[in-house]
Amino acid sequence: MRYVLQAEISLLPYRATRNGLVILLTLGSWTILLATWVGSGWLAKKVLMPIEVLSTGAETMSEADLGKRFTLDSPYPEFRRLTQAFNSVMDRFQRSGEIQRRFCDIAAHEMKTPLTILQGNLDVALMKVRTMEEYREALINS
Repeated sequence: MRYVLQAEISLLPYRATRNGLVILLTLGSWTILLATWVGSGWLAKKVLMPIEVLSTGAETMSEADLGKRFTLDSPYPEFRRLTQAFNSVMDRFQRSGEIQRRFCDIAAHEMKTPLTILQGNLDVALMKVRTMEEYREALINS
């Protein structure tokens, strides 16, 4: 004959420990998630502040500010390169604007001479009364 010895122990203390551990892990996880969310927002804002400064400056620029260049004190070399690239684009834009203005000034000056001659010829033609043929000839010869 064989005998079987069976012993039981209550699992209630283990269940209570397990439930406490689940609550502790859940609260800890939510706390860590919240801290991570707040911290990542703060870090992103701090890192992207130079971009915000550059964007605001670019949005407020007018034609009178074409000579203005940005300086950005950032510990990140990428942002310094972006600022240099923006300033380089502004240099090229300013030069092209100056070339366009110079061209318009030269074109206006070049147009003044023929227009002055035409106006002089018309003034002379209108000094006395002429026939239609004489007026036509004066206009053609101008």
